[in-house]
Amino acid sequence: MQYRPDTCYNSSHLCYITGSDRRACPDGYCSSVLPCCCCDVWVKTISGILMLKGSITLLALLAALIAAFVASARAASRVRSEQTTLGGAEIKKVAIFPFSPSNAAANDQEIRFFSLALAAEIGAKLSQSEGVAARVPEGERYEVSESMLANAAHELDIEYSLTGSYRREGDRLRLNARLMNARRGETLWDAPLEVAYHDLRRIPELLCQMIIAGLGITLSPAEDSRLRKDRCADATAYELYLRATALRPATANDWQRQRELLERSIELDHAYAPALAALGNAHMQYASKTGGGARHYELAERILRRALKINGESPQTLLALGSLYAKIGKSEESAALLQRALRLFPHSASFHQTLGYVYRYAGLLDESIATYRQAQTLDRGLGNLIESEEQIVKALIYKGDYRAALASHAKIAAYRDAAREPPDHKELFYAGVSHLYLKEHGAAARLFDRAAAIDAVSIWSVFAQAYKAAQQGDRTRLLERVKKLETLDIVDSERRYRLAHFYALAGQRTPALHNLKKAIEGGFFNYPYLSHDPLLADISGADEFKTLLRGAKRRHENFKRKFGARRERS
Repeated sequence: MQYRPDTCYNSSHLCYITGSDRRACPDGYCSSVLPCCCCDVWVKTISGILMLKGSITLLALLAALIAAFVASARAASRVRSEQTTLGGAEIKKVAIFPFSPSNAAANDQEIRFFSLALAAEIGAKLSQSEGVAARVPEGERYEVSESMLANAAHELDIEYSLTGSYRREGDRLRLNARLMNARRGETLWDAPLEVAYHDLRRIPELLCQMIIAGLGITLSPAEDSRLRKDRCADATAYELYLRATALRPATANDWQRQRELLERSIELDHAYAPALAALGNAHMQYASKTGGGARHYELAERILRRALKINGESPQTLLALGSLYAKIGKSEESAALLQRALRLFPHSASFHQTLGYVYRYAGLLDESIATYRQAQTLDRGLGNLIESEEQIVKALIYKGDYRAALASHAKIAAYRDAAREPPDHKELFYAGVSHLYLKEHGAAARLFDRAAAIDAVSIWSVFAQAYKAAQQGDRTRLLERVKKLETLDIVDSERRYRLAHFYALAGQRTPALHNLKKAIEGGFFNYPYLSHDPLLADISGADEFKTLLRGAKRRHENFKRKFGARRERS
């Protein structure tokens, strides 16, 4: 099919630049060559390759894409691999791989941030469509060649892949992107793109529209509206945002660097919700991973609420704020937000995972397990299988089903072997806890030691050594570990509950009851577990314990009435 320049492919007549009816577009914005599009774009098809020059725009791209790739898209739509369905609708699973710098760009550190940042941006935008489940794999082993895509497709549980390369030439950025059926090795489209470097903002939305068209997906008006939201008003602000999101912080200094970049971005465009969501998430992750504490959680909440006010349907903001509320004890607010998000994005494994976390804290243990299993159904990638199974282990421990928890650990070990990943110290800690409850003290001690050998300073290793000291009756060493934990600003209520354990096991009722109270108030009101936990036996006869347990029961039952399984389906 040849593109006809006298045909309008934009039924909405909306101008990409102004957002208004193109027929009322100001002079100079709408091209006479492409009457439904904007700016100085010319497009033609050469041997099925889409070539774009000048200032590329979304609607121009769509017009050319429809003409250039309609045949290959229709052919691809006849190809059916095993796909997820939800509510009768087919979900297309797509991996967005980090773009590779060309030889010319490989040594240009100023542009290398673009590799991960572009993939993350495309994945975030694709998540606005109910028909697409996007994966954004990270790490060197996912910088795959096309000959390796079939293996990656199996490991990531995807059918389609977007790969690409880029290079900067002066003030121009040249890219080549390819959408493939990764399992069959078939190319759906292959598109070289060229934009002015200051037009980086346009690339993710353009590529998202290309992917959606190439997969034969028709967006609903609501999905289309969501996709067009969150456009950054300042080119420099957007570049700073990309540089920040490309970072993978591992230390306190890394987190500080990321926050500084995001703060600079927001100074230039204070209404760009994704930057606000990223900054809020950075504060939350810093507090969670470094013990930074309440101040960073408070900042995170304030920033994320601001982002949500700007865009109440942003998946990134909904997920970050839902996670934050769960961490700071606002379980009811978290569940309400996450259930709302799942009505918008029912195929999101991430929202199911986070809701499973909230259910566990609230004591809805069967619901928690079922929700994590649903996340595994939606995303059979090894990373998600491992992450979800690790959370299922905790719910099984709290149910008192310790053998089932150990069976889940065996699953995790198999998943890690398949993913070529070593054991994780946190996972070993929880395996040790399962054996501890089974009074298999030798096995518990060995696992606690293995956890400490991997990372001796992590909070999980300190927990492990405290439990080991308790089971060995070494009260002095137990209290040394507890004093070390008390120096941390522990906000997470599940972690706070560990201190109640340790003080109870050390025979110190007053601090045990104090930490139990803080854990319940902080959101860990897991009544089925609290009421039968043998590690609290030393304080279970105290009147204050019974009072605290009654309060946990009331909150648990109220939560269950409001957010339980039947409520979730309504």
